[in-house]
Amino acid sequence: NIFDFIVVIVSVAGVLVDYSTEANLTILPLLRVFRVARVFRLIAKAKGLRIMLQTFVWSLPAVTNVGAVMFVFQFVYAIVGMNLFGDIKHQEAVTDHANFENFVIAMITLFRMMTGENWSSIMWDCMVKEDCIQVTTTTWYLDPGSNTNITLSAGTYLDSVDDSDVLDLLAPGTTLDRCTPAPMLAVIYFDSYMILVTFLLLQLVIGIILDAIQSTTYLEEMVLRQEHLNAYVSAWEALDPFATSFIPVTAL
Repeated sequence: NIFDFIVVIVSVAGVLVDYSTEANLTILPLLRVFRVARVFRLIAKAKGLRIMLQTFVWSLPAVTNVGAVMFVFQFVYAIVGMNLFGDIKHQEAVTDHANFENFVIAMITLFRMMTGENWSSIMWDCMVKEDCIQVTTTTWYLDPGSNTNITLSAGTYLDSVDDSDVLDLLAPGTTLDRCTPAPMLAVIYFDSYMILVTFLLLQLVIGIILDAIQSTTYLEEMVLRQEHLNAYVSAWEALDPFATSFIPVTAL
């Protein structure tokens, strides 16, 4: 009743504000959206919705615990990823929005990988070994063959093997190694993360919810439900207020 009263009052207030003013108030969209809350009245009448809501409430503590463990794993993997792949060259999957250059973006990248989206491509990009030595500042070097100055613009990528002669001629501090420390480290890092977080912890969350649905369905199908037991306890308390476990025969 209180819920219905609040919904009606807010709905009436929204209609009155709509007709009383033409100003574009910030609160108007909120008042209109709140009318949708009336759909929650269906939960009490629909058995399926009631079971799902009870399942959600009962499974929250266990899901919260699993979520905390998942956050710890993501925190650790984000720190490790920043140390291993913080300077990896941007490519198709490793971009400005998916990388390990800072903690926030690393956490977002790991969360996206947890959903299974394009995680293998990120792993392949973190295994790069070719054309990944970046020229950080515009510089030049003297080509011994032609005896001419060759200018390299900032952002140019060189290969550690094919361009080794050029790298030897560049001044120190003008390049940045954006190659992977070891391709096998990337394989171990990403595969272990997907196994632990996606295939174990996420499946554990699904198992908790399924178990809660089974328990809720079992309780709903019982002949004697919790409300019956509560009514029995209340009636017994009225007959046996001192909890002696005995009542007079005349009270039967």
